[in-house]
Parts: sequence; C-alpha cells; structure tokens
Amino acid sequence: MNRLLSPIGAAGIYAVASVLLTWPLVTALDSALPWDMGDPVLNTWILAWGADHLHRFVSGDPGAFAGYWNANIFHPSPCSS
Repeated sequence: MNRLLSPIGAAGIYAVASVLLTWPLVTALDSALPWDMGDPVLNTWILAWGADHLHRFVSGDPGAFAGYWNANIFHPSPCSS
C-alpha cells in the first residue's frame, strides 16, 4: 500500500506547490493569458491541439492521431503538398 501512496502523495505535493507558486495565474486559467499575445497564444493553441487528439484517442477513437500532423493553424491557406 505504501508503494501506491508514494506516487499519489508526490503528485499531490507537486500540485500544491505549483498552485502556490503560480497563485495569481491559477485563479484565471480559463480566461487569462499573459500580456504578450504572440507566444502565449501559439503555445496555448499547440497544447489544445495535442490535448484534443489525446482526449479523443483515450475516449476510444483509434484514428484520433491520423490528423495529428495536419494541424489547422494555417486553415485558409491550402496545403502545399
């Protein structure tokens, strides 16, 4: 039982530490981005793209990663291939 509690305890400690160290950001994770609108928006989009495909794969869609490398970030622009 101690082996089971050790990873859970470590994850809990890291979760509490990350909340404490990023306290102002934790209160508005769903609506706020840092001031510079270049990289934060791109990185948010990249994380959302990967999370969406991972969520679909875990939910039972085996073909979720088929379009993983065909990102729609340049949507109106046609593919060059």
